[in-house]
Amino acid sequence: MTKNQLNEVINSILNNGDELSTVVYAVLKDTFEVKQLNIVNDEILYIQNMFIESIRNTIIENEEQVLLNVSIADDRGNAIFLYDLDLPKGLNFLNTELNDQLPIFSFNNDELTDIDSLIIEIGTEEQQLKLYKKLSPVEIFGRGGYMLWKSNNQLERFDDKILRFTPKFHSIMINGEIIFTDLKLLETSHGFHDIIIREANLSVQLIADLDILEETDGITEMLSSVTFARKVLKILQ
Repeated sequence: MTKNQLNEVINSILNNGDELSTVVYAVLKDTFEVKQLNIVNDEILYIQNMFIESIRNTIIENEEQVLLNVSIADDRGNAIFLYDLDLPKGLNFLNTELNDQLPIFSFNNDELTDIDSLIIEIGTEEQQLKLYKKLSPVEIFGRGGYMLWKSNNQLERFDDKILRFTPKFHSIMINGEIIFTDLKLLETSHGFHDIIIREANLSVQLIADLDILEETDGITEMLSSVTFARKVLKILQ
């Protein structure tokens, strides 16, 4: 997939106007269970428009942006990353089939502080895209401390929790592909390093099996460095 092809596929969905609908799902901490959030319809439309604008600003209208495979990604700044490796265990929830059979997030059993991340599905019955958004500590108010809010002309204690929606997202899933906008988050949050090192080891083993090099032990020893492992993958692809 090229960047232009990605733009075309995204536009083919977002250009459906009033036919678009949006569903938001919560991914729970520890279990990574996916539950549907029950959000008032008027607010869903606002959320939908906010993320559509974010997709356009982040990807479609960024003409200088390049699309790189994650396995050979480098440190260039204006890039997004097509995931071309096995998903690490911590990201398997991205393969969850989103439908009405998933449980509803219920305040009888769940807390906003249980939410690790969000999946925002936007589209029509025929075609959808999904956004993955890792929540930061400032996007759930009430996790700790002592909160005050305005009450007439005074401040009084606020004991509840608030989920704050911001337009930033960390990946977009479309037509079976996952494109990350934030490689640093991927590297630090989801066991991605183990995948890179494993793939590099497999590549070095293939070289050894083909007798291309007389000695590969020195290379193998250095593969514990993710930076070196990524360089090996980039050379061999």
